[in-house]
Amino acid sequence: FNCLKFLPTCIESIRSQKGVDYEIIVIDDGSTDGSLEWLNRESENDERLKVYAEKGLGAGSARNLAVQLCSAELVAFLDADDFWTEGKLAKQVAYHQQNESVVLSFSDYEHIEEESGEGIIGCFEFWPRFSAIAATTESCGYKRLTNPCGTIFAENVVGTSSVMIRKSAFLAVSGFDSSLNSASDWDLWLKLAQIGDVAFTREKAMGYLIRAGSMTSNKGNRIKAMETIVERHAAAATDEFGGAF
Repeated sequence: FNCLKFLPTCIESIRSQKGVDYEIIVIDDGSTDGSLEWLNRESENDERLKVYAEKGLGAGSARNLAVQLCSAELVAFLDADDFWTEGKLAKQVAYHQQNESVVLSFSDYEHIEEESGEGIIGCFEFWPRFSAIAATTESCGYKRLTNPCGTIFAENVVGTSSVMIRKSAFLAVSGFDSSLNSASDWDLWLKLAQIGDVAFTREKAMGYLIRAGSMTSNKGNRIKAMETIVERHAAAATDEFGGAF
């Protein structure tokens, strides 16, 4: 929604991915800044780019629609103001193809300052518990989490634009809960972590833009949604020692 300023970088970061077949499905949720017009022009010369105009769906419902429309079993999310680094998609696809039990994978990512475009801090290093887990890996390859539900429940380190999921698993857990005004991504990761394996990589394969007025900047909505999610998943979340949170 209204991300024309960032769309060229976002879309180009997908087009620059090598060694993997893909389609780009964009849900424009009622933009008024020329985003839809720009996307439609781009799609005229790129058969991989499919644009759908909606209005007032909200992030969760828009993503649910996009997954329903996609033809592939493996789905990677990318918000319009974020971007992927070179090689992100091919590495993630290869891992999922070799590990069919993995329903969700994610990478580390860099927080990017809007005006300067400079990196601020990586995600994993911001969270002490997960930072210690990541430190045990010797490379930037993907590694399974030994206790995915408990780990993600304790610290939501999963950046939506770094994620790859299996469409069948996504549909099995009913996708994003559109009734949540915030943090529906955290809810989805926890649902997926209860039905299959989850893997991560220390590689910073995505840039996450920090900008004023974004959905995650609304603290009141986020806290209320997080309270709901905690109530839903607390019983299923266990720590690495097997004790309940």
